[in-house]
Amino acid sequence: MEYTHWEIRSMKSGKETGRVFFESGRINFWGRLHLDELPELCLILSGRMSFVGPRPLPEKLLEGLDTATRETVRPGWTGPAQL
Repeated sequence: MEYTHWEIRSMKSGKETGRVFFESGRINFWGRLHLDELPELCLILSGRMSFVGPRPLPEKLLEGLDTATRETVRPGWTGPAQL
């Protein structure tokens, strides 16, 4: 299933360290309010996304992958492994 995924930028541009503690200075106003998850909630309410399912991947990462199983379910806000 292909759809447009909207994002709210929650961090300022800069070097990514991968460690949230050291990146707290990069978090902007929207990130402090945790509004960056609002677009996903809208997709869930519209029925195009579920709460739990495989995380949506960008098209460039899907090239060459067998996506038959992935395409049988809606993408999710969080994956089964995180639960």
